[in-house]
Amino acid sequence: MRRQGEFGYGALDDSEGSFLQANADENSFRSLIEKTGSSIQRISSKVSNVERSVRQIGTPSDSVHLRNKIATVLQEINHSVVKTQTDVKRLKDLGRSLSKENRLQEERITSQFKNTVQRFAEVQKRVANQMKTYPDLPKQSSFHQEEQEVGFDSGRDVESQRRRQMQQQEEEGMEYDLNILEERERQVRDIESAIVDVNEIFRDLSAMLVEQGDMVDSIESNVERGADNVSSAREELVKAEMYQKKARRKQLCIVLILGVVVGALVLMIILLVKKP
Repeated sequence: MRRQGEFGYGALDDSEGSFLQANADENSFRSLIEKTGSSIQRISSKVSNVERSVRQIGTPSDSVHLRNKIATVLQEINHSVVKTQTDVKRLKDLGRSLSKENRLQEERITSQFKNTVQRFAEVQKRVANQMKTYPDLPKQSSFHQEEQEVGFDSGRDVESQRRRQMQQQEEEGMEYDLNILEERERQVRDIESAIVDVNEIFRDLSAMLVEQGDMVDSIESNVERGADNVSSAREELVKAEMYQKKARRKQLCIVLILGVVVGALVLMIILLVKKP
């Protein structure tokens, strides 16, 4: 008597459940592929913007706003890279149970992400180097404008006021420069710290690609070995059939020879019996 879990309804339920799970994994894989591809495009676009902006550091177009903007975008990219790496790892896990085509898709998206992360790491280093090379920014001073507004009044009170204004502006300028210097140093430290994190992500992606390549090579090797085995089996079957045919011919020849010999013996016996 068959048990239900072997060939009855339980087996059908297990088969249907496996099919539904595989279908769900396929849908999740496709959705995650699209999401990851879009994330890589956004990261690449922001990296291109930073590559253009970093050229302005150390030029007359340099400013506090420019450097703050670059630092902010770098932080945004770093956050996106970490999130996308998580999605890439999930793609790898899903791809293990799916078709070879899905695994090749996952390998391509991982390679694209790796190249984008490499560009990001390079632009991070360029930004840090440029900020270290050009620590000073164009000073934004309003002293000359205020001097013009004062005019050429030679009164004693006006002269005293001008001196106080100059002293105040110098103190404010020194405090401003100090704050800017501290902010730039903090930005450089943050960028250098992010470079270490991104390099670690880059190494992980490289290892993933090597593993994926080995997996695909193993699959192809197994397929080739399977094809070789099938071909060898066919050759063995052909040889066996040839041997069988030869054996049948030998058996037939032996039967014919035995028939001739027996016939000859019978004939001889008959002749001897009839002989007076």
